[in-house]
Amino acid sequence: MNRNLKIFGLITVFLNIVYLIWLSQNTVGILGFSLFLAEALLASLTFLFMFNHWTQKKHHLVKINPQHEPKLDVFLTVVNEPLNIFEETLSAAIAIDYGNKTVYVLDDGSRDDIKDVAQKHGATYLSRPEKIHSKAGNLNYGMANSNGEFILVIDADQIAEPNIAKDLVGYFESDHKLAMVTTRQSFIVPDDDFNHDILFYEHMQPGKNADNSAISCGSGVIYRRSAIEHIEGFQTWNVVEDLYTTYILHSKNYTSYYVNKSYTRGTAPQDLSNIYKQRGTWALDTLRMFFRKSPFIKRGLSFRQRMHYIELSWA
Repeated sequence: MNRNLKIFGLITVFLNIVYLIWLSQNTVGILGFSLFLAEALLASLTFLFMFNHWTQKKHHLVKINPQHEPKLDVFLTVVNEPLNIFEETLSAAIAIDYGNKTVYVLDDGSRDDIKDVAQKHGATYLSRPEKIHSKAGNLNYGMANSNGEFILVIDADQIAEPNIAKDLVGYFESDHKLAMVTTRQSFIVPDDDFNHDILFYEHMQPGKNADNSAISCGSGVIYRRSAIEHIEGFQTWNVVEDLYTTYILHSKNYTSYYVNKSYTRGTAPQDLSNIYKQRGTWALDTLRMFFRKSPFIKRGLSFRQRMHYIELSWA
């Protein structure tokens, strides 16, 4: 955090403490106690946020050695997205400036129009016979039918920048325990739209980055294949694959890195029903992990990593 944010945060924590002390002395009955408990839980988020994100690690750009381009598999996951949107995504993936790459279309919709578009652009089309474990299962099927040293995952509605591979693969050369490099998400919405998630991408992820706790954001992420193979593939236990796969990687002593720059640009839900569906899925995933695979007792995590994973579920 910068100096002004630290001052503002400390003032907020101080005022929360003063308020809770006053409230505790003016609480009457079960309803009053319920209010005090709710206020205390909300205030605890500010304490946890300041503790976790006081120090932030800003990314530095590491270009890949031009004489060494390890093989990269680009996985495009698609189910029922509109054909015109996906074709734009595929065209951008094909145009990624990286010679030693293979683009795979992982189609869980088994659609002939998607297959035709993939073949037209020279991509490898894969459609698994058994549609289980959602996106994680689709990614694992792609892994079983490819062999690149690194895997770049891009969602069907995300347009990738041409320099995404050359800008990100270089990070793996200096850290052999680095399992993934994740990036900031960017969406085609108004500048003041909440889908930009400024708090998360601008402040929380850099704080997590400082404690080797940066989490995958699902798209625009490069994984080291050997690390994913070591944990037996993308994790299928949870609702979505990105958070829990990162959780397991961290528990196995792998590192992650967050680049606070957007290399993909895509769509985001604008109507309330889809917004609540998306956010509800994220909330359900973190709560399942908190109660059934608790960071309090998960082996292999450092104390700071536990606090970051607790923060996600606590919020």
